[in-house]
Amino acid sequence: MFYDKDRLSEIRLLDLTSTQIHEETARIREEYAKIALLMFYPFRTIEDIQLDGSHWKLFQRELDLYQNGRNTTMWAKGFEILHNIEDRKAMQQDVEKRKDEVTRESKNRLNIGKVKINKKKKKKKPLDDDDFVDYLSSDSEAGEDPIPDITKLKLSHDE
Repeated sequence: MFYDKDRLSEIRLLDLTSTQIHEETARIREEYAKIALLMFYPFRTIEDIQLDGSHWKLFQRELDLYQNGRNTTMWAKGFEILHNIEDRKAMQQDVEKRKDEVTRESKNRLNIGKVKINKKKKKKKPLDDDDFVDYLSSDSEAGEDPIPDITKLKLSHDE
């Protein structure tokens, strides 16, 4: 199936104003119509979403009915959704996302989200039992025990 970057192809690639089209355009039309019909046309078998063996012919018939204000078998809201998909793609092309007021006015005081390049760290050898016991019994760099005595901690409700 043809997808434009894993999405429904763009309508401009369907060359809607031409009757004489290239083979590639015909293939793109078929795939676009197939996807649209799969989403918005009731069916039980794959043949139900074809007219004379073509997805495009059925889609074109349904589109003509919709544009002329007549009832369609295809869900009419589906045409609006397809149009909205196309509008969304057009708006997102080559446009930098606008920052909202909160983003513009906020300061990143914690430096969260900034990319840091990590240098290769030296691998520390695992502590054996004696080293671990020594670590626990030694003072930390701040001069405190590495494991605090929980019996001496003041809790906020003790005050």
